[in-house]
Amino acid sequence: MIVCCGIAMNEGLKIFTDCEFPLVVDLSGTMEPAFSRGDLLMLSNYTDEPIRSGDIVVINIHRISMPIAHRVIEVNEEEVGSTKYLTKGDENVVDDRGLYEPGQKWLERRHIVGKVKGVVPYLGKINIFIHTNVVLKVQKEQEKLKRQSSSACSLSVAVYFPRSGSCQAARLWVGEGGI
Repeated sequence: MIVCCGIAMNEGLKIFTDCEFPLVVDLSGTMEPAFSRGDLLMLSNYTDEPIRSGDIVVINIHRISMPIAHRVIEVNEEEVGSTKYLTKGDENVVDDRGLYEPGQKWLERRHIVGKVKGVVPYLGKINIFIHTNVVLKVQKEQEKLKRQSSSACSLSVAVYFPRSGSCQAARLWVGEGGI
């Protein structure tokens, strides 16, 4: 029930904010003191709202697997109808060009997930805890599927706690002879 409510809320926020990811957790801490690692960021992405120098945006760079929240430090509007952006983390010494694709000097609007509209301190720390202290592993055993005529597979779940070094594992069979 809680999961369904969370999904419905997220889908509603997508429509309301015009943003694919309306809620993002800051994972890096490169924007302190504006916000800290573990803060929940609320975004919007209205295309008619301009992005200006000084705005904090969340960007998606394909070679980096997580969204990055950084400040727009320069806006380039030299070409008519083409606005480009340069970003930088407040705690960083240099701009983000080293994060962009090789040879890329500016971001385009398509790289921007959304503009930060609000911050909820500490709420994202739950997300960070789950992703750094508990590892869930789901695995399909393809060799067994090839040997069996049914669509049976196993689900392996391992919960690992790095601080204590303990690991609990369980295997669940789904298909013939299983659940």
